[in-house]
Amino acid sequence: MLLRRVIEHVKAQNWTAVGLDFVIVVVGVFIGIQVSNWNDARAQRAQEALYLQRLGQDFDFIIERLEVGLGATRGSVEAGQLLLGYIEASEDGGDGPSDAEAAAALGRIGASFVPAGPSATFAEMVSTGDLSIIRDEALRDALFEYDLAASSNRDGWRLLRQSIIEEQRTVFAYFEAEFDTSAEQLALSITGFDEAGFLADEKVSPAIGIIAGISINENQLLRQQLERARRVRERIGEERN
Repeated sequence: MLLRRVIEHVKAQNWTAVGLDFVIVVVGVFIGIQVSNWNDARAQRAQEALYLQRLGQDFDFIIERLEVGLGATRGSVEAGQLLLGYIEASEDGGDGPSDAEAAAALGRIGASFVPAGPSATFAEMVSTGDLSIIRDEALRDALFEYDLAASSNRDGWRLLRQSIIEEQRTVFAYFEAEFDTSAEQLALSITGFDEAGFLADEKVSPAIGIIAGISINENQLLRQQLERARRVRERIGEERN
């Protein structure tokens, strides 16, 4: 319709009408492009809101898991210090641990927790190329920092955990313990404790010290990771608001 009218105006040499037709075409194309851009922007904002929601859920879980891990490693450090205190007390003529006290300390020493991993939503965004949908550059940087720390900490945790297991063999050698792994928390029942051998073995004290030291390192790694996760969660909250 518009093309037929333009042809008629040209044949009639009505240049004013031709100019008006041209303006109408240009304005129509411009409006069409703007509407398309607006629709694309609206779709991206909706997608961004969805990603922010999912990221928030990811980091709620990640923070919860890291806090549990911090409690476990802190308990391991305290148990190591308790057992080392018993050994020191025995050298000064004091009493060694009772079965109940030894059970409590043994149940916690070397306790650990697999660190929370990277965000699944972040990994999906990277693989699909959708990370640019997140407009906040600071949030993108924080996500990358957390992802790097999470991957590195898991590798470090595996090495530290293996060292703890090796040292635990020395400490556990003087206990006859039964473990109920079906319980929500580890239930440890001491059925026998060679106190004299435990206190006399020169390898026990260094082994406990090593476990406690490793647990301190684990605790620090988890604390740093938790700080990064909380920064990410804070930025997500700011963007969602």
